[in-house]
Amino acid sequence: MLSGLPISDLKKQAWRREVTKFDLSWDLTKFSLTIEEIISLTDREDIDARLITNAAKLSFGPFNYSDIKSKLLAEESILLVQGLEQYFKSVRKLILAHFEFIPAWQLDDVMGSVNYNPASCGAHFDQYDVFLLQHTGEKKWYFDEETHCDEELDENSEVRLLKNFSPTSEIIAREGDLIYVPPGVGHHGVAGGASITLSIGIRNPTPIEILGDFSSFLMSELSNQSPLSSGLFSEEDEIPDKFVKEIRSYLVSVCSTENIEDWVGSYATNLKDPSLIESADMPALGSDSLLSASLTARFAHKLRGDKALFFVNGDKYVLKHCDLNWIGALIKNRKCKYEPDMSSAGKSCIDEMVSSGAITVTERKH
Repeated sequence: MLSGLPISDLKKQAWRREVTKFDLSWDLTKFSLTIEEIISLTDREDIDARLITNAAKLSFGPFNYSDIKSKLLAEESILLVQGLEQYFKSVRKLILAHFEFIPAWQLDDVMGSVNYNPASCGAHFDQYDVFLLQHTGEKKWYFDEETHCDEELDENSEVRLLKNFSPTSEIIAREGDLIYVPPGVGHHGVAGGASITLSIGIRNPTPIEILGDFSSFLMSELSNQSPLSSGLFSEEDEIPDKFVKEIRSYLVSVCSTENIEDWVGSYATNLKDPSLIESADMPALGSDSLLSASLTARFAHKLRGDKALFFVNGDKYVLKHCDLNWIGALIKNRKCKYEPDMSSAGKSCIDEMVSSGAITVTERKH
């Protein structure tokens, strides 16, 4: 375990290597967030919320606000709520202010773990890189040095808990402290009292996700439904090498760099819940218009020759290099100025983003 590492040394010394506590102690008072605000989300059908009681019993939302608050106050319970950056401006601002080292296309979501009483969700591991930010209160974390897999989970537990967990190190996380945990590493957080921990996850596909999602993407993009081989192999008792090579050749052709780039852009910007984006009327746009991303919108871009591919919530737009300034500003700052001299394809893209609800328009004040 590393402790006191500057965040600038993350990739060189810690990434995918070991648990690390960074020398930060951020002041989070500018990014206000309360346990009650997070609880208030959980009565919605579109919220992924789970309640863990006594590190054993698992309940799924939606929850009644009064009921869930009473349970959190009366029991050793912890509430987990996904996607906080989609609902709280303070969380989105926190990501922009302190997590600029995570590219927008790699940020998965921000989960909040909240409790009033001493509580834990048990010893577990994640299948992705995660940053644990202590927003409110204090939590003691225990870590082991193993890289775990699903076969090591307790089959009798409703929660994905490890059957065996032997911690080798511990960290006390106070408000503003940040910890990095690589995939597969066992960890167990115990809150001593009222606490909010924000888990910032990285969106990296597993091999199963790549094969499943990429094949679905290809099937939606390809129109040729005719059989590959026109041959009849009457003289062959076994499957002939020629037929296998034909299949292999086809798979190589569809796994082109262009198709993979398009899929990565779509995968990285797909919304977990597209219903959160609401369509809007198209206002008049001019040089005083300021374009702001909605809390839920996801963006990415990729250069391809003289084109700039811009991905928005899973959709691809083919734009020009002259559009890169506003694309970059929108991705990095989640807002940009409307430029009257942008490409015609860029203007069409903005029109579609506004009408779909991916961005909103306001007039700049002089």
